[in-house]
Amino acid sequence: MSVWKKSILDISYINRLRELGDTLKSEKLLTDCSACGKQVAIKAKACPHCGAKVARSSKWKWIIGGVVVLTIASSFAGTQKPSTGTSQLKTEQTSSATLTQQSETAALPEKQRAFLAVIEDYKTRFGAAANELQESALEDERVTSIAKLLGSGLPAENWIGEITSLETNTQGKAAITIRLSPEVSLLTWNNMLGDMAYPTMINVGTPVYKSLINMAVGDKVTVSGSFVVTNERKILEGSMTIAGAMKSPEFLFRFTDVSKM
Repeated sequence: MSVWKKSILDISYINRLRELGDTLKSEKLLTDCSACGKQVAIKAKACPHCGAKVARSSKWKWIIGGVVVLTIASSFAGTQKPSTGTSQLKTEQTSSATLTQQSETAALPEKQRAFLAVIEDYKTRFGAAANELQESALEDERVTSIAKLLGSGLPAENWIGEITSLETNTQGKAAITIRLSPEVSLLTWNNMLGDMAYPTMINVGTPVYKSLINMAVGDKVTVSGSFVVTNERKILEGSMTIAGAMKSPEFLFRFTDVSKM
């Protein structure tokens, strides 16, 4: 029962008490004079026999006043409970989301988990950098750490992700983005100009292209392929700023397989 409904019922109960009080008063028209003991009309202001002032009972005022106080107190208590319940619900939802994320991370391939851990580590270190020189040095160090982890050619095999974009250009080539975690993605170029120097777009008729025909944004997939390394020995990344590259990187990737889970 809601607080407002409860309050309405309490008010109705008070009104019934008042009606009962009026009924009792009407049934008892006479009372005894406290001075001379003779009967006198209950509504009389003074005893007609001795002139003493008639005492008037106010017990109904006290009863009704008490009920009103209890009603206000119960209403106030009722308004506090939803807040506690809401706070508890939010805590439970947060805990559930954390457990779900931990479970999903545990299900990832070992190399993918290690890769995401490297990204998270350098993101934290980047946030503590004192100047741009340190930031640039951290970007280079991250490339070295990833290369050491993945080995020659920087391959990735059967990594798990979610399709967040799937489109084609004017020539029909496919462009795709796969999210590995909330902050890390693998993607192809989505324009021919970028694709000219380091080709990543998926050609029509290839096995990967044929697989993508039956997929959509939101699909869970496993992917294989390799990261793209530039002539300067850097891992090609699509962010416009170094902050974006270090905090939420979008790595250019050559996909050799995309399979729906």
